[in-house]
Amino acid sequence: MGYHTTAVLYSNDGYGEAYKEKLVGHCSAVGIAVQSFSYDAGSSETIAAKVRLLAASKIHVVMMVATGNDVVTAMEAAHQLGIVGEGSMWVFSDGSTASDLDQLRGDVRRAVH
Repeated sequence: MGYHTTAVLYSNDGYGEAYKEKLVGHCSAVGIAVQSFSYDAGSSETIAAKVRLLAASKIHVVMMVATGNDVVTAMEAAHQLGIVGEGSMWVFSDGSTASDLDQLRGDVRRAVH
């Protein structure tokens, strides 16, 4: 695919940190740089702030390590900033469920799918 940089948006807890470390290790082994954006789980403010930084980075491939409402908060913020949909690729961790994505507003859900 020719990607040289990716981002990881993750909760700064044991779950998120473990995912980030594995992602960084696997990506660096194949020459892909990873820019990390950690947030406080359950904090809409820190999630929104990190999504703004992610948008400013101009990285279009994102691994999201989140669960529950954090998925909704992050994806709605990302959609508002225009970094979801055509031209971007978001990959969700196993902690993100279909029911999390079902909570997204219709326009956001369409952009994600």
